[in-house]
Amino acid sequence: MYRLKFVSLVVLLFALVVSKPLAQPAGGTLTIASTHELSSLNPLSDDPQATTLMPLFLATLLEINPINAQIEPALAERLPQVSPNGRSFTLTLRNVKFSDGTPFTADDVLFTFNDILLNTRVRTRTLDELREFLKVGGQSLLQRVERLDERTVRFLFSAPVPTSFLVLLTQIPILPKHKLERKDVARAWNVGTKPEEIAGLGPFRVKELGKTGIPLIGERISPLVLERNPFYWKRDAQGAPLPRLQQITWLGGQRDSLKQFQDSKVDLFEPTVEEALVLPSTARLIRGGSQVSFILLMLNQDVADTEKRAIFRDARFRQALAHATDRTAFVSKYPGGLAASRESFLHPLSPFYQEASLVRYPFDLAKAAALLDHVGLKDADGDGWRDLPTKKPFKLTFLLHRDDPVRQEIAKLYQENLRRIGLNVELELTSRDDWRGRIFAKPPRYEAVMVTYQFELFEIVRLTWQLKGLFSSTGEFHTYRPSDATGQELTETQKQIDEILMQLPSAPDAYALFARLQKLLSEDVPVLPLYSPQYLVAVQPSVKHAEVINAYGYMRFLELLSKE
Repeated sequence: MYRLKFVSLVVLLFALVVSKPLAQPAGGTLTIASTHELSSLNPLSDDPQATTLMPLFLATLLEINPINAQIEPALAERLPQVSPNGRSFTLTLRNVKFSDGTPFTADDVLFTFNDILLNTRVRTRTLDELREFLKVGGQSLLQRVERLDERTVRFLFSAPVPTSFLVLLTQIPILPKHKLERKDVARAWNVGTKPEEIAGLGPFRVKELGKTGIPLIGERISPLVLERNPFYWKRDAQGAPLPRLQQITWLGGQRDSLKQFQDSKVDLFEPTVEEALVLPSTARLIRGGSQVSFILLMLNQDVADTEKRAIFRDARFRQALAHATDRTAFVSKYPGGLAASRESFLHPLSPFYQEASLVRYPFDLAKAAALLDHVGLKDADGDGWRDLPTKKPFKLTFLLHRDDPVRQEIAKLYQENLRRIGLNVELELTSRDDWRGRIFAKPPRYEAVMVTYQFELFEIVRLTWQLKGLFSSTGEFHTYRPSDATGQELTETQKQIDEILMQLPSAPDAYALFARLQKLLSEDVPVLPLYSPQYLVAVQPSVKHAEVINAYGYMRFLELLSKE
């Protein structure tokens, strides 16, 4: 991602005398406000914010480039050299140092994987999920990591290593053996930890862990102050050392971020759509593409009416709805236009997204009408509305809750488009509790509904669980056809989807499986992706280089920012 260029004698001398950190010009202090609270800096803890902050002070063997979604070397000098039988690979480690000046060696890799990940005596939910994901035939895919020399390690596997494991290496941070070897690793780096007890290989190092909240009961870390790691190894495209910032102050649990931003007390925060619309005129609003969450349309394929059930289960009917989906108009109805169209359950920035495998349905009411004809929905009595094959009137009801006026406006657009081709659509408004209860009732009590769902960009453990939750025949959120859980009426498409989801953790080529899954789902349209809110970041005009920030989150770009 960043190539070392020797642009001056000073940089050349630095490369030769690596024992001393490079003196760097001050790059300013960036103050960040966040609504999230932080109870731990331990990436193994069950605090999701600890994982979000991880890229600031920790590093991984490989990394996902957030610009092009490619896997690249990080603490490893190059991508793995896989053995001919696929059951092992070798990594050469960079000659770098932790933020406290201690050399990074193979022992730190062995400590992270052998002593923590593979040690079932160390228990957190995060670790348990990782271990479960790595199981193949009841045993761990990863057997152990061997030390070949101080800067070379070999990973040994019980089966040919899948591509999903390489993605995992972009998510598992290397922990410092010299700091944690004799500690309760699962409970380390919590509230009250001294900054000098924390060492990492990321762009910053911990300078201060402030406390807020109720002592011994509900204490949280805030402010968190990080300073430039003088031993950080990355350089920018011009060969200058990173990070550019001198210091970051992160304020958690903030409920008045907009006010602080308006008063110039903070430099960066993630605004809501409502906040984004009232930012000061001097502020810069970074639109980082669609969020990982998206709004989708679901049809209840188990609806009680047998004639409607047959229609809803016909993929051509769902494809007709897809052709009647005017995403451009949907985005224009979103406040400030701060949304982005979505046509795949996989995010466009995901490393698993493959354009060639996606079947698209451009907005085309003529094609939608033709498909409805093929399904047998035609105007039998000349009243302008389509009827069922038995000549009974057909009506589709969209279930909405009253608390979301934006979704109601978008549903009205949908309603109008479908009515233009003779499909009678009604909107039913109800309370949020009733709306949710009817979706998850057994059997569900809705015909069509717009819901929000989320698929991670690249965190493959969570992504796999999310995919199974929605698309597996026994998935918790498989509410568009929960009868699939009985296994009695599975379609051939659903059988293939289940097979893919079962293979994903240990498949030799996860990318090929994701491509198949994306094609199957876009052809069958069990759910119809509509749009996502945009990922938004507000920055003061003094913050430079922020335009690169995208939906991977601003944390992965802070090493590139500077402040005047």
